Amino acid sequence: MSRFEAEISTLEMAWNAGGFLDLIRHGNFSEDQGNGFYKTIQSLDFAHAEMIPRRLVSLLWYLPSFLAWQEERVAKTSGNVTAYKKFTTEVMNTLERQLGVP
Repeated sequence: MSRFEAEISTLEMAWNAGGFLDLIRHGNFSEDQGNGFYKTIQSLDFAHAEMIPRRLVSLLWYLPSFLAWQEERVAKTSGNVTAYKKFTTEVMNTLERQLGVP
């Protein structure tokens, strides 16, 4: 079992049909689910990792763009755009801290 296998599985479920990110794709944002997803992102620890598994990178790199693109859809469907913006900012800031910037 690789060090990040559980995290990869959790993120794959979020991207799959019916998962948290798929719901966002359809404009459905739940603040409670967002908090749970954020905790998953926040719990990733790359401090002692020399390399990050390719699959994990593929599940993370697209998040900032994807979340930004869904804002209008979430605003129309869920209406809680303030909570959604806070969520997306937290996710992006956390990824930046964890992965670094060029």
